[in-house]
Amino acid sequence: MTSTQKNEIVRLRDSGKTYAAIADKYNLSVNTVQSICRRAIQAEGEKTDPKAKCENCRKSMKPTSQTARRFCCDECRAQWWVKNPEQRPGKKAVCAQCKKSFVYQGSRPRKFCSRKCYGKSKAVAK
Repeated sequence: MTSTQKNEIVRLRDSGKTYAAIADKYNLSVNTVQSICRRAIQAEGEKTDPKAKCENCRKSMKPTSQTARRFCCDECRAQWWVKNPEQRPGKKAVCAQCKKSFVYQGSRPRKFCSRKCYGKSKAVAK
């Protein structure tokens, strides 16, 4: 496929044509048309956003077409969350043992703020 055909596919998509209509016109699969359009958007993003920087180490990053990346690697992501725990999303609950409020992550609800409080709730009084 030539670059002029790819440019024409991207132009048709920008004008509002569906992937299926473009695929029928050029006798291609819908997935091929989607890939061509996605790659064009990604290449455009590389041209327009050279200032993407990691929030932790401030290194320049190559932008992606899917979502805006915040971190260059998993290590930087983990370090940033350790430094900024107040920005971590979570659910609030009250500990059944000590009655203090706490924030937790995950889908399962928690009853205790720590293993220590859980242990105290299971201890047998002597």
